[in-house]
Formats: sequence, structure tokens, C-alpha cells
Amino acid sequence: LVILEAGFTANAGYFSYLQKKSAGTDASFGYLALAVPVINKRWAVSFSLSPYSSAAYSLRDTSSFAPGLPVEMSSTATGGYSRMSLSNAVRLGKNLTVGLGLHYLFGRTDYLTETRFPEDENIRSSSLSKSQWLNGLDYGAGLVYQKRFHRPYTYERNSEGQKTGTRIFKGQDSLHLIVGMRFSPMLDLRGSQGMLATSFLGNYQYLDTLLYTDQNRGYVRLPMRAGLSFALKNSHDKWLLMADLSYTDWNQFRNFGQADSLRSSYRIGLGGQYQPRPDNLNSGIRNYFQRIKYRAGLYYSDGYLQLSGRAIPEMGISIGLGLPFIWKTYNAHKSAIHSLNFALTASQKGFSSDKEICEQALRLSVAIAFNDRWFHKRQYE
Repeated sequence: LVILEAGFTANAGYFSYLQKKSAGTDASFGYLALAVPVINKRWAVSFSLSPYSSAAYSLRDTSSFAPGLPVEMSSTATGGYSRMSLSNAVRLGKNLTVGLGLHYLFGRTDYLTETRFPEDENIRSSSLSKSQWLNGLDYGAGLVYQKRFHRPYTYERNSEGQKTGTRIFKGQDSLHLIVGMRFSPMLDLRGSQGMLATSFLGNYQYLDTLLYTDQNRGYVRLPMRAGLSFALKNSHDKWLLMADLSYTDWNQFRNFGQADSLRSSYRIGLGGQYQPRPDNLNSGIRNYFQRIKYRAGLYYSDGYLQLSGRAIPEMGISIGLGLPFIWKTYNAHKSAIHSLNFALTASQKGFSSDKEICEQALRLSVAIAFNDRWFHKRQYE
């Protein structure tokens, strides 16, 4: 089967910092992916397009430059980077699969910072705009090992009660243990950066150009990333348990030669899925609820961001549903089972105290997956 999948996300966030509070919402494209089998049960290829990072914020603060003279500082950012991926997975032997992914990163991000004196239009104000372009190749590799623990069985007996040597498997399913590892090395991506700094009066009357650079070439250094995953499931996919641990060395990150307030961090996630009757394809409301995939999970990260030398941790919990539906198509040998997936995640980044920075968010993710037979060898022309 060929798998075509697309996802979308919507976020609602609540932010607090030094007793100042605000809220915001946004919605965005999640991903588009296509997986195609090349050699049945041996080699598969996938293509995907997804956001890699985004910058979408608007911050404004007012403080006192002098008694009775407030100064207003604002900072905005728009844009982001996208990732186009080509991945291959090849099965080596019965239990081992290796994969290699090649990713092309591209996009543009714009930043604008202004300092104004709103109460006195005769004092010079200043602005700094910066644009960054990025394009380059990233890659990573991984492997998956699967071990099957066979079902319990007994031996067939003849009329005299003696074993015949023929195995009779019991009703219990066999168990599958799956171990996965992934690794992406540190590498530099090509980019360019342009900056423009100007001065103006409070009514935005232009005065002078302080700095101008036109797309100076540089690089963005991506850090080393590694991960280890475990999964335990039964052969009929009735239930699934997973654990994932990842590590990123953000100390290696550089943005056009500049370091940031980042630190190396780890992330651990736990999740599970349960489907009462995965083999039940009968119609009816009662039978349909038995075919739904019920999901739940949680995660924790010690945080890659740091404020005043202190890490900002992140944690979250999620629930989800996988709703199957049947859509019979021309090429399908039989009615293909597709799915509509929903996930709701509640997360918190930072500290809940009003004296510290804190972000509480609620994210809704929606994805639809089509499974169909695109390539069918005709028996008669």
C-alpha cells in the first residue's frame, strides 16, 4: 500500500513573565508525507514536507530612560524554515531494518527591533531590521531491530493420546519487542544575512542610516542529535507501549557565528495505544467504537533554553483518537481502511511562579492518512 498523510496544528498559549501576562493563538500547516513501497517488505521510500522552525512573535515593553521620560522597546519576528525530506528504509534479514534520510532546509526569517521615545518626538529613536536566508542539506541515519516472541503452543494428539508432532497454537498473540536508534551529526548549513539600522524621530521621520549589510554569507551550525526508542506490542496491534529518549547538544549551535542562550538537553516520552478489536470490520456504532485507536502519552525535557543561567524545563501530557473510515477506490483490491487522527496536548514551559517566565499551551493536532494501492500489475492487457 501507498500511504499519503497530511497534518495541521492549532495552538492557544498563555504567557507570563515578571507578573506581566498575555495570551495568543495561531494555526499552521503541520506536514505532508508520502510513503511508497519499492520492493515489497524489503525497500520503501518516503517524501515529506514539514516546518523546521518558525519565528512569529511581537513583544513590547516600556521602561524609564530618565525621570518622566519613558522609552518603548519592541521586537517582532516573522517567517521560518521548512524541511523537504527523502528517506529510504531497507530491511536486512528478518529482524533488522536500516534507514537513511536526506533533508533540504530552506526559508527566510525577518526580525525587527525598535527603541522609541513616545513622549518626546525630538529625541532620536532607532530601529534594526535583520533578515536571514538558509539553504542546505542535513542528513541522519537510523536502524530498527525487531524481536518476536512466539505464541504459546501445544502438540496435537492422536486417538491414543500420543503427541503427533504437529503444533497447535493457542489463542494468545505473540509479542514483538522493537528497538530503534537514530543519529544526526553536527553540520554547517549555508546561509546569508542582511541588516539595516536607521535612526528616526518619534513620528518615524527618517534621519540617517547607521548600518547596512547586503546578504553577507555565513553558516548556521546544527547540533548533534541522537535518540533511542523502545516499543512493545502484540502481533494483532491490539495494544502498543512506547518509550523514547532523545539528546541534542545545543552547545554546538551557532547562528552566523554567534552562540545563543542554549544548553544541551534531553527529552523523554512515554506513550501507549489501545484498539479493542483491530480485526473487527463490521458496521454498526458498537463495533465502530471497538475499532477506534485510543492513545495517551506524556513527556518531559530538562530544557534547551536558559534564562540567567537557569534552564527552562518543559513537560506535557496528551490524549488522542484514531478514527478509521473505509473509502473504496478503483485501484484498491478491497476496501482500504484510512484514518482520521486527533491529538490534544497540554504543555508547560518554564516555572509557574509569577516571578519567573512561564508558557502554558494547548495544542490540537489533526491528521488524515490514506492507504491505497497505487501500483497494481495487470494480469491481462
